[in-house]
Amino acid sequence: MNKFDALKKFLRDDIKIKELILKLAPTYLDDYNEESRIEYTDRLNKGLKELELMLSDTVDEFNFGKGIKDAIKKHFIEQREALLNSNYEYGRIKDIYNNKFSSMNEKFVETVKEECVAYARNDTKTLQKMINKSNTINELLHVMHSHILNNEEIMQSMPILAKKENSINEPITLYGEETKTAKKIFDEFPLELDCGITDIISMDGKILMMIRDRGHALTIEIDKLKDGNSQIKYFIPKLCNRSMIEKLPGIGKISKNCAIGIFDIIEEDLPEKLYDFIEKVPTDADMLQINDVSDKQLNELENQDYIFEEEDARDIAMEKGTNGRKITNIQKLQQKIKETIKNLKQKNTSKKMGEDENDRIRD
Repeated sequence: MNKFDALKKFLRDDIKIKELILKLAPTYLDDYNEESRIEYTDRLNKGLKELELMLSDTVDEFNFGKGIKDAIKKHFIEQREALLNSNYEYGRIKDIYNNKFSSMNEKFVETVKEECVAYARNDTKTLQKMINKSNTINELLHVMHSHILNNEEIMQSMPILAKKENSINEPITLYGEETKTAKKIFDEFPLELDCGITDIISMDGKILMMIRDRGHALTIEIDKLKDGNSQIKYFIPKLCNRSMIEKLPGIGKISKNCAIGIFDIIEEDLPEKLYDFIEKVPTDADMLQINDVSDKQLNELENQDYIFEEEDARDIAMEKGTNGRKITNIQKLQQKIKETIKNLKQKNTSKKMGEDENDRIRD
């Protein structure tokens, strides 16, 4: 199998693995009785076999070698031993799923970024080291995905059809086999859409998109339907902002660490509706985490005429190209921040009223 064919197969398996991990997530029905707990454990064991087979096939197809295959095998042996020692206790089984299947440690993600991004140190020794450091199947897949898509030799095996940069100087690249739909998506991709590295891989009947900095690393699979419309499947590996994710079109299951969804786009609405969807996927900037903020601090922020200088906002808006971030979008962001401050004040008030009521009841 040549590397381009191996890559096409891996990208399909990558989505299958993510969907399977999510499908294996525990539900309250799995804790109904002893029989349901045993059945759930059996499902996890069966899932491990499928996951190991797909990842082992990837190693063989890219000729990564015995060392990588043994590292992956060791990883799955540890998961099976953990399930074996669970004694069908639901709490332990649930923890195994969260801590051995689905979770993604932020520090680990950053380490992988340093090791694999931008064609850096993509040798198999680095790959094996990162596999050994991974604690979950999701992390293991992330290592494989990052290594393969940042491996210069593999990427150069794919024909590059076109390349350009967006307004923040991040590359948008069209790879693979030339198709009318993929070319249209590439040609009309909005340069002002603040995405990281964007790869569009065109294959017969299927288009895959990997977009960094949206939901950490948004994966989109586009399939042509018999009626000429397109089906969009997407995977978001990091919940940057749960409330925003819940409003996405076709959103399906949202687990502790990731989310998937599926929706259709009629032919005349592609690619505009696709870009609209991508814009709605949250980024790290949407992870608003303000805890225990005092009313005094909130009042100071709320009473300011601005969150940042107007001149600075205009500089940002026009930075790096004529298609830079629009000033109206920045003004909307400022308004959103002010609204958030107001909401936090209301939450503080509600919390204080609840505490006062509890004190009154105790008295």
